[in-house]
Amino acid sequence: MKYLLGFGLIGVGLYLTQSSFEKSTDGGGVLFYGLIFVGAITVIKEWIS
Repeated sequence: MKYLLGFGLIGVGLYLTQSSFEKSTDGGGVLFYGLIFVGAITVIKEWIS
């Protein structure tokens, strides 16, 4: 069930990253990459266990 949360974080992170690049604001993209990173770790942890 947790991996659904992980995929959600990845999806939100990708969406926010894309929209922030369209506005070309710098700095915000790093935070959204962090969301994607955390989501990916959550998915991988669930896959392994």
